[in-house]
Amino acid sequence: MANSAHWQTLAMEYHPDYMQMWKLDKDTWVRIGNKVTFTDNTIPPTLRTVPRKAVKPLYWYVGSLFFSYGKTPIREDQITNSTFEVDWFHYHPIKKKSLK
Repeated sequence: MANSAHWQTLAMEYHPDYMQMWKLDKDTWVRIGNKVTFTDNTIPPTLRTVPRKAVKPLYWYVGSLFFSYGKTPIREDQITNSTFEVDWFHYHPIKKKSLK
């Protein structure tokens, strides 16, 4: 959120078949961007697909970047005066179905 001092709650759903980013908007989870699906290794990657052979253990890289998304040029003050603060991080493992 450009020029904002509000906190945001973000999540990344990392499923064995796909990845999807989410943000919490009041009390509702809203998708961000497109779902990235893991496909058969014979299918070339696209912006929305990744071959299964490229799927590795996931690591979070936390940093502060400013993206203008091509709408306006980035101003120097947007880069030098921006911050990224994390006050809480939690990992929820996928619950495996028990075989009975």
